[in-house]
Amino acid sequence: RSTFGVGLENPRQEAYPYQLSPYTHNAATRQGGFTLAAACTQSIVREDIYDAIILEFMTWDQALTILAQRLRQRFPNAALILLRLWHPSQLK
Repeated sequence: RSTFGVGLENPRQEAYPYQLSPYTHNAATRQGGFTLAAACTQSIVREDIYDAIILEFMTWDQALTILAQRLRQRFPNAALILLRLWHPSQLK
């Protein structure tokens, strides 16, 4: 399962964020990194309140740092989960 739901028959029900809660706000993007999300955090999260925030990434960069800091500041009591994606071919 994935955040975005690629390859799933019904992504709005089968992608793992929707397995966690039917009230999921899935702001996943297929590509492009975290630069736009870091710059537009307020417009993405709106006035919603979150108990858990999952940031899925393959490589850490400055934009991800900024995004995580802004989310922590806006939601100090939320569980902030940083999930690094990897593939077994990356093992040496």
